[in-house]
Amino acid sequence: MIINFASDNAAGVHPKVIEKLSEVNEGAVPSYGNDPYTREAVEIFKKMFGSHAEIFFVYNGTGANTAALTALTERYGMILTAHAAHITEDECGAPVIFTGAPIQNARSAPGKLTPADLTPFMSLKGDEHKSQPTTVSVSQATETGEVYAAKELRAISEYCKSNDLLLHIDGARLANAAVRLGCDIREVVYGADILCFGGTKNGLMGAEALVALNPAVAAKMPYIRKKSMQLASKMRYLSAQFLAILENDLWLSNAEHANKMTDMLRKKIEGLPGIKILYPADANMLFIEMPNRLFDELIKSFYFYPQSRNAERTTARIMTSWQTTEEEIQMFQKTIQVNL
Repeated sequence: MIINFASDNAAGVHPKVIEKLSEVNEGAVPSYGNDPYTREAVEIFKKMFGSHAEIFFVYNGTGANTAALTALTERYGMILTAHAAHITEDECGAPVIFTGAPIQNARSAPGKLTPADLTPFMSLKGDEHKSQPTTVSVSQATETGEVYAAKELRAISEYCKSNDLLLHIDGARLANAAVRLGCDIREVVYGADILCFGGTKNGLMGAEALVALNPAVAAKMPYIRKKSMQLASKMRYLSAQFLAILENDLWLSNAEHANKMTDMLRKKIEGLPGIKILYPADANMLFIEMPNRLFDELIKSFYFYPQSRNAERTTARIMTSWQTTEEEIQMFQKTIQVNL
């Protein structure tokens, strides 16, 4: 069997989630979120993020990001994000279609965005011939597996406030960032007007949560969620998944395990001849540059994504999950060593 290091989306559903889904499947309850399970999940989120937070469960990551950005962005607006951000690279233009606003990749490092990266766009403000910078989107953790430290996120948030920009956080792997930072979750998402709290990549069958922290944004969300085709009639099956993963901090222990597996792999292959690790592995992904002949051997037994390839070398992304085992990491390491 080929071992899958392609994505944490490829991992199975955590048994606790399956158990909870079976539990809530008994009998009939009110639809569209008016059920006791959704109310319970919302209250847990409010304890995490504050009583002012409003919670909206949705089906998937693209839907979550698109609905959130629609709530933040006027049709004459512009969304600013980092180079290689998920909302530009992997969502088939959905945020642009729904918001009506262009997305501009700042001249940033591949993963992280800084206030300095945003500054060139501020000269567009007030020019009626130009889309107006209104929204900033960051990923926590980033597409390169890096995590914004609390002070880095605070700097972006303060810049947004001083320049009348709204802040969206794509938290598809928020749990991995929270574990790495080891601080209160509010610090991990500091200053966000709305954030996506990822579940699908962290052991859920398929559910994400939008956490609106700005009251004006929260007021729009019920209608935007419906218009975005993200309102579940049988909401209990989305909220129940979060009940399972939030109980006893399973969302954190799942992410901690995934991060630990990436840490283990990095330590085992760091310094091997011909291997270059490209970015800090803060979360559960590792970007490796290797000789083509090594990639060609690895791909026979392990499934993972090449990012680029030239005549001599291949860059690839290796991703771990809550389900990755130490044995799988050791097999990957041994295959590398045998073929170097």
